[in-house]
Amino acid sequence: MVETFLCPNCGAENLMHHQFCGNCGARLAAKAQSAVKRCPRCGMESPPDFKFCTDCGAVLDLCCPNCGAVVPADSRYCPKCAYLCGGGRYGEV
Repeated sequence: MVETFLCPNCGAENLMHHQFCGNCGARLAAKAQSAVKRCPRCGMESPPDFKFCTDCGAVLDLCCPNCGAVVPADSRYCPKCAYLCGGGRYGEV
């Protein structure tokens, strides 16, 4: 699977490893990766792909691996940087 995200400047789709947009030349922030998610209820740290806290069972927010912003479950793209990462990208929540 090829990982892509949208340029925040022009909206063009770019490959994950690109540092500059191929359409407009804007600098992309694709290299920043979040290592852990923190539970909003108990503070326990979990891997970024976990959906539930292993300590208290709370639902963990989906955080963008590109910029760390919270991504709504029904969204395909991060609302901050337009990275393709949300649960809505395949129709599931």
